[in-house]
Amino acid sequence: MNCRLIVQATPLYAPKGHIEIDERQSVSFPLVGLRHVERDFYRFGGEATLQMLKKSIRVLGVDKRLMLIEPTSKGHIESAVIDREEEVASLLGISLETVYDRTRTLLRRDKVGRTGVFIKREVPNDETFEMSLKKLAEHNPAVRRRLKLYGD
Repeated sequence: MNCRLIVQATPLYAPKGHIEIDERQSVSFPLVGLRHVERDFYRFGGEATLQMLKKSIRVLGVDKRLMLIEPTSKGHIESAVIDREEEVASLLGISLETVYDRTRTLLRRDKVGRTGVFIKREVPNDETFEMSLKKLAEHNPAVRRRLKLYGD
């Protein structure tokens, strides 16, 4: 499989590199500097650094079902986020507003479905993420503005 994509949720959100390793595993990473709220989104889902991955360190995070996943030595514990937003924000080290925002968004998706993404483009095998992003910015003013706004 091993598909490589550039994905940008909205014109204001950071473009991200996305590597699909197999049907169940993928890695995504920002291609530009993140705004504070975007950084919190990563922490909400369970942000891990490369060093943490190398050391097999598991982290807390919330999945799309709005279940807090707490790693244990023998697996994990799942518990509902709804009505525990303050506790979850504290455990994850993120703002309460981010927890409420993600909760609203994920509950809305249950009702309405995904509304799509602004950009989803495959990165050719002969290009780096950076090369593809540069080409994208040359042809798309919104991508160009986002790169200038928060750095590239």
